[in-house]
Amino acid sequence: MAELRYNQLFREWVLYVPERSSSKKPHDTGRVSSSDSVSCPFDSNLFLKEQGVIDAYPSLERWTAVITPDKYGGMSRATPLKTLSSEYFFKTMNGYGIHDVVVFSDHHKRISQYDAEELFHIMEMLKKRIVSVDADASISSYALIQRCGFRASASLSHPHMHLIFSPIIPGELSSLLSTCYTYFQEEKETLLEGYIRKEIAYGDRVIFQDSHAVSLVQYAGLFPADIIVAPQKAYAHMHRTPEIVMRSMARALIQTLALLDRAFDAPDYGLHLYSAPLQDGGLYPYMHWFFRITPRFFIQGPSESGIPIVSLLPEVAASRMRTAL
Repeated sequence: MAELRYNQLFREWVLYVPERSSSKKPHDTGRVSSSDSVSCPFDSNLFLKEQGVIDAYPSLERWTAVITPDKYGGMSRATPLKTLSSEYFFKTMNGYGIHDVVVFSDHHKRISQYDAEELFHIMEMLKKRIVSVDADASISSYALIQRCGFRASASLSHPHMHLIFSPIIPGELSSLLSTCYTYFQEEKETLLEGYIRKEIAYGDRVIFQDSHAVSLVQYAGLFPADIIVAPQKAYAHMHRTPEIVMRSMARALIQTLALLDRAFDAPDYGLHLYSAPLQDGGLYPYMHWFFRITPRFFIQGPSESGIPIVSLLPEVAASRMRTAL
């Protein structure tokens, strides 16, 4: 049975799924490879019957993208959320949650190759799924993740997306919320609004900008060409963002990833959505949702000093991407 255990030292929840060790994914070889010869469980349409379909775009008969349960995810709503131990050092809950996979009919098509209108509708499908789960009082947060390529820790070289709903707030999001709250209390605006305004004024690191969305290479990113794609105005939740803004976000995401592909020869990357926790969204006026794109030009491990070391200046990365237009 899956368990969520809390690490008091590093203030982080950890999901333990012991059954995965005896039931590996069909494509999980246990090693990193640059080959695309490993099989994908979604190569045939059998999974549509075996795992079921939560939603499909534009329709189940001629789908471009579907949301389906991840049978290897570990989290489940089969039993109610239960605290197994509340002792200070040994806080434990059962592995309650939802793990969906967003499968694309063309496995090898990168986001940069989609039409903006098509990507907008796929994002609207994701919003609809998030809204439906938001009614579950036991779910506290969600994450949307895509890992493209082995250097980004993907088990397949081609990308699918994962939509994960959890009863806890992950440590990284919790830390981000704390930082944003402190800034909001002092400046009366979201941290990202202030940061975006300054970056637009400088212009050196901005890649895409229209009336509603912007993308930029972070001034002090933890990875080479560490990119943020965000609405210019603060919205706490992606699934509560107006349509006109979501259309701009779709264009921003496509153009940014297209420029990244052209400037750096289609690198592996991670895509991660940061959005406010679910339930009582009005309590997060200091949160400003965004996508983060972390290109992986090589497998990056920790530095000897514990301080991230990046070899590519963000101004240079942004300039290369802008000239790739």
